[in-house]
Amino acid sequence: MDSESFYGLLKRVVPELFPKISSLPAGTSERCLDEVEQATGLQLPEELRRFLSRCNGLGEGVWLRDRLCLLSAEQIVDWWRIHVDTLQWVPDDLPEEDGVIVHRDPEIQPLIASRHWLPVAEEVDGNFSVYADFNPTAAGQLGQIILVYPEATEWRLIAPSIGGLWDWFAEDIKRRSKIS
Repeated sequence: MDSESFYGLLKRVVPELFPKISSLPAGTSERCLDEVEQATGLQLPEELRRFLSRCNGLGEGVWLRDRLCLLSAEQIVDWWRIHVDTLQWVPDDLPEEDGVIVHRDPEIQPLIASRHWLPVAEEVDGNFSVYADFNPTAAGQLGQIILVYPEATEWRLIAPSIGGLWDWFAEDIKRRSKIS
């Protein structure tokens, strides 16, 4: 699903699923998106860039699948900095033979945090994060979408790209709403 279709779906279902929300947030500027890239050193996937220029995150109270909140451009930078700051306290990698990792899809590096993971969504309580992964294993692909849940020791591949993430969210939205 492309960003425009995903935005259109959200626009139709937000009043039904989130009656306290009157409208979707406005988009952000190209300058702000460029600042995200400068701050993180990572290039925003084109579909994410298009979405954020139309709708800068979803704001408080709009939870998608698994209580995930889509981050605004500013939140992406904030969360990226928080996750990168954890690198000073965690090992470079997690030895799977020690049983620390319960599940890790082979496309994902065994890391707690990486400066090459761009946060896209966060669970409302901060328990797990969804990233665009710019440092996959040889089995993965650049820009794949991963879910990292350190407390449950799970690293899962969600989709090959942002468009696949929109599809993943859309499945749940359609299940929860009257939209077919």
